[in-house]
Amino acid sequence: MTSLAIILLIAGAGCAVARATRISLIPVWLVGGSLAAALGALPQDELVRDAFELAMAVLVFSAGLELDPARFRQYWRAVLWVGCAQFALVAGTGFVVARALGFDLVSAGYLGVALATSSTLVVVHHLKQRQQMFEPFGRLVLGVLLVQDLLMILIIALVAHWPGGAGSLARGLAGV
Repeated sequence: MTSLAIILLIAGAGCAVARATRISLIPVWLVGGSLAAALGALPQDELVRDAFELAMAVLVFSAGLELDPARFRQYWRAVLWVGCAQFALVAGTGFVVARALGFDLVSAGYLGVALATSSTLVVVHHLKQRQQMFEPFGRLVLGVLLVQDLLMILIIALVAHWPGGAGSLARGLAGV
């Protein structure tokens, strides 16, 4: 029960901070939970892990409800072009900067890809707050986020099977 009380206390404090600073609630909760875990404020028990998994499932599910691919049908060319170009440009820039800082190829690749992703949950929440979900700009942004998410799924499948060679990579892609 102490774990649940600590989680609720942190969540309540996050609500107060978000309201006072006019920052979106989701990033405030993510930072609050990360700080609590880093400072050892949360016991490492099953309740905390289960609460985390449930919260992530609810967040991802609620964002998924807003991302209906049929809404982007008329913008599909722009969405694909902007999404792929943005992902490649940011990932490539991140890779080059990481290499210049002395990271090896694999680490630089991971850093580049990580920099290229956006938080779909945060953007969906932000567009909802500003009532721009169904504006042309909002649809384009959400479509680009869908493209990013699909690219990330492919990259995760590739990375998960990389050590096994080309055959393992092909199986990873086929599994997607």
